[in-house]
Amino acid sequence: MQVFNRIKDAFIWARTVVPMEKRNVFVVYFFILAATVLDNLNTAIGFTLQGNIQESFHTDSSTASWVVSAYALTMGSFILIGGKLGDIIGPHNLFLMGLSSMSFFALICAVIPTSDSIIVLIVFRAVKGIGASALVPSTLSLAANYFKGDKAKYLQGAVVAFIVAMTSIFGVGIDRKSVV
Repeated sequence: MQVFNRIKDAFIWARTVVPMEKRNVFVVYFFILAATVLDNLNTAIGFTLQGNIQESFHTDSSTASWVVSAYALTMGSFILIGGKLGDIIGPHNLFLMGLSSMSFFALICAVIPTSDSIIVLIVFRAVKGIGASALVPSTLSLAANYFKGDKAKYLQGAVVAFIVAMTSIFGVGIDRKSVV
């Protein structure tokens, strides 16, 4: 538990480097939306890479599809837990923890040798999905935190931008070869 308190304290310190009144909330929210797009790109890109994964790991298509499914399943399953965790530790901390863990496990997935079993890739993609599940509830909470007071008139646009960021990427990850 002491390790988590140190991580939380580091995130709190990082947020105080630039005071809130000096931040441009539109720029900050743009980067939050960019992280959300990258989160969804992780799901969509799996559809495109499924054939390559199948070929590289010498497996069948049903096993290779678990690489995509494991990520999507754990991400969707842990969103509710991520929302409650955001209530406890704060949406900023949850967002940074989710983004950090997602990035860390993405690096691990990238360096898994194809000589290993595909099960290793499936497990790490599933754990990566748990980290990614923190981004969805924290992004909406951050929008509500940033766009209040005199900026409340932009909240509706921020939520629409979030929905567009969540849904627009799925057309990018599907190529013609994976559909045919």
